[in-house]
Amino acid sequence: MTNYTETARLQTLRGLGILDTPAEVGFDELVQAAARLCGAPVSAVSLVDADRQWFKAKVGLEADETPRDISFCTHAMHGGDVYVVPDATQDALFAKNPLVVGDPRIRFYAGAPIRAPNGAPMGTLCVIDTVARPEGLNVDQRAVLRVLANQVESQIRLRNTFHAREEQLVGALDSAAVGWWDWEVTTNRVTGNEEMAFAFGLSPDTAATGAPIEAFFANVHPTDRPMLQDAIDDAIASGAPFREEYRLLRPDGSERWVSARGRYLQQTGRFPGVILDITESKNADARLRDSDIGRELAMQAANLGRFDHHPYRGARYYDNRALEMMGLTAEEVSDLNHVLHKVVHAEDRHRMAAALAAAVDSGRAGPFKETFRIIHAQTGELRWIAVSGRSQFVDGICTRFMGVFEDVTEAKLAEEHRRLLTNELNHRVKNTLAVVVTLVDQSLRGSTDLAAARADVAGRIQALSRAHDILTADNWSDAAISDIGAQVARSLSLPADRLEMSGPPIRLGPRPALQLSLALHELSTNALKYGALSNEDGRVSLMWAIDGSALRVTWAERGGPTVIPPSRRGFGSVLMEKATGAAFGGQAVIDYRPVGVLWTLAAPLAGLAESGRGEQPAPPQATG
Repeated sequence: MTNYTETARLQTLRGLGILDTPAEVGFDELVQAAARLCGAPVSAVSLVDADRQWFKAKVGLEADETPRDISFCTHAMHGGDVYVVPDATQDALFAKNPLVVGDPRIRFYAGAPIRAPNGAPMGTLCVIDTVARPEGLNVDQRAVLRVLANQVESQIRLRNTFHAREEQLVGALDSAAVGWWDWEVTTNRVTGNEEMAFAFGLSPDTAATGAPIEAFFANVHPTDRPMLQDAIDDAIASGAPFREEYRLLRPDGSERWVSARGRYLQQTGRFPGVILDITESKNADARLRDSDIGRELAMQAANLGRFDHHPYRGARYYDNRALEMMGLTAEEVSDLNHVLHKVVHAEDRHRMAAALAAAVDSGRAGPFKETFRIIHAQTGELRWIAVSGRSQFVDGICTRFMGVFEDVTEAKLAEEHRRLLTNELNHRVKNTLAVVVTLVDQSLRGSTDLAAARADVAGRIQALSRAHDILTADNWSDAAISDIGAQVARSLSLPADRLEMSGPPIRLGPRPALQLSLALHELSTNALKYGALSNEDGRVSLMWAIDGSALRVTWAERGGPTVIPPSRRGFGSVLMEKATGAAFGGQAVIDYRPVGVLWTLAAPLAGLAESGRGEQPAPPQATG
């Protein structure tokens, strides 16, 4: 195991930016699952800082942190497997611990290490009970706790990737001279860049370190405050995009118009967004619209398209960016019906027509905010467009309807992608647990030697975990046969000078990759116990090749003791033959030759990718 200095470990932990952050659903669900599956009243994701352990997620705990010097997790995080204290009162290390002799009176503890993407120990996923458990955790509970700890690490990696992208976005906004804010609603702390500070008449230091939202509201025009507060409340309640225009009072008494856009993220309790100074566009005369280069550049920097309609005169104007979004010419957009039927998606057409009619009706008009789909007139692409606008009335007649277009397709796709990732993660956890349960059940069924059965269970679960590691490194897409073989060899310490592996570069999808790892683990274990690797002279060759339109994998042993075929086929044999053949859509056969075991797998190339990303192999039922 790689060693890390405490300084390097703490730098890694703090560099993740996860300490003292609000609760997140992904972590909360994992501690709930750990508590439920291990039958424990307390569970937590504990991250060990310099002088404290801080709980990112917890069940059954009131405290947010405890001192490190009395922490169980500071010991557990450095281990390679689940760290178990069956009875803390009888453990020399913890018997006098304040958490044992006093509240919450810990008696039983089990913790699986959590590591950063670079391998540094960060803390544990732990379960705690106030009742001693001399038997500790059973085999499948230990395996489940390890699997869930792996999922905590995955959540940390996903979170780290998300924040790296967020930093890139902030840098882009700063370079484009766009104001941005990030409001942590639960703590009522708003941070922002220099453009945001300037707009609200605050110092850059105040905006950078954060201040209550009331400090920013103090500079909103008194007439606009109620409207702005209602819009913010609606955005938080509905989760819909926040888009509003309002006036700010500058320290010198002048007024500035800004356009604010953002969204409340319910899972994190944050409300990020951007503002643009639109004072010039509000005050500009229509005749100067095309010559206002500064305003056009600002719109381009924000990637917005602009429209300005005069319904009473029948005039309709779209800037170049708005026309590009729809793929229409200036002549084509002069006819509203043509726009609705040419580019607006058929399912959104009626809603958009009704919304536009309401926008120019003095009895119903209000801020115009709609998101709809279009079919780009030139490329045929489906795009999502968000429109924000306002109407002006004179004597009950709409004299002007203006606003902006924004292409939000990427945001929509990103939202769908996040949903798919969440569903996929849930799918993986459920399927992994199902595989673990089946492996345990089938390995123990009919066994008379409990110690041997436990060893079999642990080995098979570890093989599954190692295959998961290989797939996770490539975003759960595929794995090379050579990597699978090497991983099995390392894990079982197979003698390198007596194991030959050869074959062309071939990658397998998740399901066949996991199943091949389980099969090679069984073959290797049997070779070490009874076969070619149980003496000093035997050798093993693992070879794979493409034969026409099929994959052929061969495990051949020689030089070991004379092979005696088993009197019965147990779960291991079924795992190596039926389950592996089914996973590849081919056939796997094991031949107990006197000179050495020969295992072959023949499968069509179509079976290498498997049927669905992230699926787990379903272990077969042993038949006796």
